Amino acid sequence: MKSSYVCLLLLFTLSSCVSLKDKENAKNIAVMTYNIKMSGDSGLKSWTNRSNHVIKQMKEKETDVYLLQEPLKHQIDDILSYLKKYNLVGIPRIDNQYLATYNAVLYNAEKLEVKEEKTFWVSETPLLESKGWDASRVRIVTYVLLENKLTKSKFYVFNVHLDREGSKSKIKGVQLINEWIQKVNIHNYPVIIGGDFNSKENSEPIVWFSDYYNDAKIASMTSPKGPLGTFNYFNNRTESHKYRLDYIFVNESVKVNSYEVLQDKYGEMYPSDHYPVFVELTLP
Repeated sequence: MKSSYVCLLLLFTLSSCVSLKDKENAKNIAVMTYNIKMSGDSGLKSWTNRSNHVIKQMKEKETDVYLLQEPLKHQIDDILSYLKKYNLVGIPRIDNQYLATYNAVLYNAEKLEVKEEKTFWVSETPLLESKGWDASRVRIVTYVLLENKLTKSKFYVFNVHLDREGSKSKIKGVQLINEWIQKVNIHNYPVIIGGDFNSKENSEPIVWFSDYYNDAKIASMTSPKGPLGTFNYFNNRTESHKYRLDYIFVNESVKVNSYEVLQDKYGEMYPSDHYPVFVELTLP
């Protein structure tokens, strides 16, 4: 009888240790931001020719949350047909069949659960479909509050796509994003902000935003991997790929374990005109 009791106690202790270990591992979150370029091009750049390569590249890293910029709904559907355990958060930026692109957040539904979600426009009227300041196009930000099913901890993820041309809309855009984070994050949850900022490292929007949030490349506990830039023009001139336009920022409660710009090429060109940025994070 005594030996049976000891065995049961040992089994209980071991199961508790496994549970604690699982919870510690669950604090690690992998995030990828990737401007996959909207479909519409012909030839090698067509989505028909690129889709398998984009999906293969996305699957190369075990990722909990994908932040995609520019996909149309049919592109998202193609991706989700292969990434079956992921769900979508997001709405189109504009009611137009040709420009109805998303700032899509794809999350691992086996691990994470949505508690809150919202899309706002980068403009003076963020709750209305609108083009802001001097922007050339309508731009949106989609965010989601996710809860880890195992640890019950929550964190915000913001998916950003700023305008390519409007300098005023870019600085106003990052200021607006910061305002929204301050407004919604009343419980001081961890925050991850990623996407295509269409701004170089020394530009005013990035310098301003870096005063409030940590650039994952700089904050990484290990040396960053990959090319300096994230915009590749779809071509082989890698020496000209020096412009970093895609970023992942985090607030102070998030630890950045690694940072990498993925530069896999399939066949004659890259899967998109941007490289994906992949980070491994630890949340409290």
